[in-house]
Amino acid sequence: MTPQGAVVGRQAMACRRGEERYAAEALACLGVPILHTVCGTGIFETACFLWVDEATVILGSGNRANYEGCRQLEEILAGIGVENFIYLQIPYGYAHIDSLICFVDRTTALFDPARLPGDVWSTLTDLGVRLWEAPSAEETQELALNLVALEPGKVLMATGFPETRDFLLRRGIEAQEIDVSELRKGWGSLHCMTAILKRDPLGRIF
Repeated sequence: MTPQGAVVGRQAMACRRGEERYAAEALACLGVPILHTVCGTGIFETACFLWVDEATVILGSGNRANYEGCRQLEEILAGIGVENFIYLQIPYGYAHIDSLICFVDRTTALFDPARLPGDVWSTLTDLGVRLWEAPSAEETQELALNLVALEPGKVLMATGFPETRDFLLRRGIEAQEIDVSELRKGWGSLHCMTAILKRDPLGRIF
């Protein structure tokens, strides 16, 4: 996301106020329990959150999530068994974690080497996560990592990122493509329009 995209992101925060009501109604209709709604001065969008395993999560703060929002989420997650919280400062010009790192298998993640903080890299490595550097800085900046893992070793990604696609294929990851060019005009991609409602015992949705 460019700096211009960051400005758009801040404007989007204001216009999205009130969506919580409709999300809550949809979840209630599906029978999904709501453990907490971020409130007060807290701000948090779910794409600023990433499961690593059943006891570990990454919480990102930036222009779509603040410390108070992260604190509230940490409090709730600690009550359901999460023990390890990795904090990540999302860099200027980016809205969410899913532009910086994505899991493509149970213990393998593709990441942006220019923007993932070193302490986060070290912590994930110590936890046994295999980290692959994204092959194209240009494609990564255009949201190539904003993809969806359908199952271990199988992902759905946007068209237009041949270097990233071929990189994954050479490493045994099946990469299916779909055209989401209209969504990308608003600096969004596949992961932006998904909602994780069920997860496997390792924490990630596969």
